[in-house]
Amino acid sequence: MKKIVFLILTLSIAIILASSYFPIKNKNLKSGTPKINGVVFDGPGDPPITEKMVQDIKKSNAEWVAVIPEAITYVNTLNVKSFLNKGQWYGESMEGALITIKHAKKNNLKVMMKPHIQLSHDLSGWEEPEDIDFQNKEDIKKYLESRAAYISTQKKLTKGGGRAFEPINEEDWNTWEKEYEKFILECAKIADANAVELFCIGTKLSKSAVKRSDFWKSLIKKVKKIYDGPLTYGANWDNYKNISFWNELDYIGISAYFPITRGNSPTFEAILKGWKSHHNEIKNISIKFDKPVLFTEYGYRSVAAAGIKPWENNAQNDKVDFENQNLLYKGIYQTFWNELWFQGGFIWKWYHSGNGGKHSYSPQEKKALETIKKQYASDSQ
Repeated sequence: MKKIVFLILTLSIAIILASSYFPIKNKNLKSGTPKINGVVFDGPGDPPITEKMVQDIKKSNAEWVAVIPEAITYVNTLNVKSFLNKGQWYGESMEGALITIKHAKKNNLKVMMKPHIQLSHDLSGWEEPEDIDFQNKEDIKKYLESRAAYISTQKKLTKGGGRAFEPINEEDWNTWEKEYEKFILECAKIADANAVELFCIGTKLSKSAVKRSDFWKSLIKKVKKIYDGPLTYGANWDNYKNISFWNELDYIGISAYFPITRGNSPTFEAILKGWKSHHNEIKNISIKFDKPVLFTEYGYRSVAAAGIKPWENNAQNDKVDFENQNLLYKGIYQTFWNELWFQGGFIWKWYHSGNGGKHSYSPQEKKALETIKKQYASDSQ
C-alpha cells in the first residue's frame, strides 16, 4: 500500500513539473534566446524624422523598434489606400516608415514592421465648401455639416467599428481582402528590401482573423515568397485564442491590454494575482502551437485606472498616478519575462518628442522608465 501511495505521489509531482516546464521543440523557445525588447515609435505629423528622434529610443535600453505604416480602409468603397499624399500623419506614411527604418539601422536597432489599418470614408466625390476659415466657428460648422451630409449619401459596405469591422457580404469580403493583400505584400517587399528583422502581417483585425482563416493562410504563403524573415500577427487580447493560423507563423503575437485589476491604484500583489489566469491561458496557447509568444503591443497609461481597461485612452479626467504605471510594468515583467516560451514585446508607445502628456501611455520622463531600463538592460547582458 505504501508503495502505491509513493508511486501516486511521484506521478503527481511529475505531472506538476511537466505542466510548469513543458518539452521545448521550437528553436525559438530554447534557453538563452534573446528577448525582443522594443518600443513602438510614434513619429511626427510632419517631416522631418530626425536621427536623434530614433536614437533617443535607446534611452529605454530597447534593442528593437516597431515601425507602423498605416493605410486607410474606406468603408464606402472597401479600397485600402496607403502612400497617401494628403492628410496622412507623416510618421505613419511609408516614406516616414522608411526614414525611421534607416535611422534605426544606423543606430543598431532591430525593426519590426507592423502595418495598421484605420477606417474612414472616401471623400473624393465631395465638393468641399470654398473659402473656409478654420479659425471661425461658423465656418468650421459649415464645413463639418457639408462633410456629414456627403457621408450620409454614401452606402456603407461594412459593419462594426474600429479594427473589428467586417464587410457585409461575401462579395465585399473578397473585395476588401484583395485590397488588403496588395497593401501587405507591398509592405513585405519594402521590409525585405530593407532587411527588416520581423514582419507583422496584421494588427487586431478581430473579425477577419477569426472568420476568414483561409484568406490569412493564403496571405502568409504569399508573404513568405517575398519576405525572408520571421512573421507574426498581432491579435487582440480578447481573441488570440480563436486564431487558427498560429502554426503558420513564427510568433504568437498579442496586443496585451488584458484587464488585470478591478480598482484604482492596486497593490503590487493584486496586479500579480490579476495576471495569473491570463498567464496560464497564454502559456497553454504557446504549448498548443509550440510557438513563442510575443506582445506586439503592451503598455499602460500613467493613471490610477490603467489596469482596469488598459485599452481605453479617452478619459483625460482620470487621476494621474505615475506609481501605478510603474507597478503595472513591474507586474508584467515579473509575470512573463523569465518564461522560456515568452519572447518579449513592444511598449506602446515612444514619442518622437516629449511624452504625450501626463495621462499618456508613454513611459518617457516618468517613473516607469527606470523599471523598463532595468528590465531591458538585464535581458541584453
